[in-house]
Amino acid sequence: MKSYTVAGLMSGSSLDGLDVACVRFSGTQDKMNWEFAAEPTTIPIPEHLLAGLKDLHTATDAQIEKLDVSLGAFYGDAVSQYAKTYDLTLDLVASHGHTVRHQPQDGYSLQIGNGDKIAQVSKTLSMTQFRSADILKGGQGAPLAPVVEHYLFGDYKLFLNLGGISNISLHTPARIIAFDVCPSNQLLNHLCLELGVAYDDKGMYARAGKLDSTLLAALQSDGYHSLDFPKSLDNNYVRDNFIKKLDASASLVEDKLHTCVHYIARALQREISAILLHKNIHEIFVTGGGAYNEYLIERLQQELGSIKVHVPSDEIIQHKESILMALCGYLALNKKPNSFASATGASHDTINGVLHHP
Repeated sequence: MKSYTVAGLMSGSSLDGLDVACVRFSGTQDKMNWEFAAEPTTIPIPEHLLAGLKDLHTATDAQIEKLDVSLGAFYGDAVSQYAKTYDLTLDLVASHGHTVRHQPQDGYSLQIGNGDKIAQVSKTLSMTQFRSADILKGGQGAPLAPVVEHYLFGDYKLFLNLGGISNISLHTPARIIAFDVCPSNQLLNHLCLELGVAYDDKGMYARAGKLDSTLLAALQSDGYHSLDFPKSLDNNYVRDNFIKKLDASASLVEDKLHTCVHYIARALQREISAILLHKNIHEIFVTGGGAYNEYLIERLQQELGSIKVHVPSDEIIQHKESILMALCGYLALNKKPNSFASATGASHDTINGVLHHP
């Protein structure tokens, strides 16, 4: 496989910034070498864009199209400044974009952050739309994470990402099992807005709260939990179903946060126990912003018992998904699959990504 230097961009549903990781790749599919070409970073999203992203569920088509171009310009400028700061020569910018709608059952998943604009502003070959080919082959277009887990973190077999939505994946010799389990930081960060903070630092507010058994039961009763995998959660579904239940509760915010942490930990325990039945795996590799929520990690460890919760270095916690995007771009440039059918439910592995020339 040809060597490339790729900048991976990821803007998640928790809206905590644009993650950028620039990675040098070389080697073969059997032995892939990788290293950071520069220190990965998270760039704050400008306030005018942040306001638009928060209101996407009520935006018109014209407003979404305008935001698509504006977001692409921000991505392009951000990666251009990043490359200039570290004196980097990039072969590719691989951008996931911001998900507006994810409806694989209807044949589409919409991410904005215009690829042509990224390429124009950054003056670099760019790639977007990393879910569409999989969906066309009957897949969920998600999860993508098993690709980076397989190639770059192969010493582990069980993975958890605590992002806006929590998802897990299990790598076995026969197949990869991967799916979204439940909303996570989307719930916690939404509640923190009532406290005037962006997130619950180390889970201190949640720790101080009390369990609301009625709210817990309402969250656990959602129909998503009865679906078989492969399955994936849409941000709009989370807002219309889970967040609606939080808003309807009269409990103190701290009690809602406490209850949500218990809900997340129990939902994860239930699904992890089910997929690990009769499998000799005793460690789970945890990344995503939720890995910094000490109370959530403690609750998860208590729920999982003998399965050790492993939290890696800050660079990996914060940037696993931007590294993933860089890897997906690298694989696509080398004409290698970057989405695994055994994880998404597609008819076969696919090469995803649309190129945009400067």
